[in-house]
Amino acid sequence: AQIRAGVELALLNARRADVQLAYFDTRAGTTAEQAALAAQEAEVDIILGPLFTAATQKAYPILAEAEIPMLLLGNNQALASPSSWVLGATPEQQLES
Repeated sequence: AQIRAGVELALLNARRADVQLAYFDTRAGTTAEQAALAAQEAEVDIILGPLFTAATQKAYPILAEAEIPMLLLGNNQALASPSSWVLGATPEQQLES
């Protein structure tokens, strides 16, 4: 709920009427494939998430095939690819700051 509120606040502050948010709940991976297919059907431009590794691993093949990039909210660097970028700080990065 906090991530969703933060995204909505950022969009409100950006004052961009041409940007729409759509939510597809992966339920920590249990419905990740269905969420990815729904996002593909909705013709989204980019995915913000998933948060958990299991959800990313299940959604990635569907979204990669559809050429829908992901901004991943977790910190698992092993999930990074040309079409998915990891935004979360790794434990090592957190120790450095």
